[in-house]
Amino acid sequence: MEDKAYGSINIKLADLIKEKGISKNKLSHRAEMQRSQINQ
Repeated sequence: MEDKAYGSINIKLADLIKEKGISKNKLSHRAEMQRSQINQ
């Protein structure tokens, strides 16, 4: 079986947070995630 590279996905979360003017705490609450997951 061959391993193939399919590319990657880059998410610029810090940029989006600044653009939308939302805090990490509010985002974590709305997304029902822990803040530590967002920080990673």
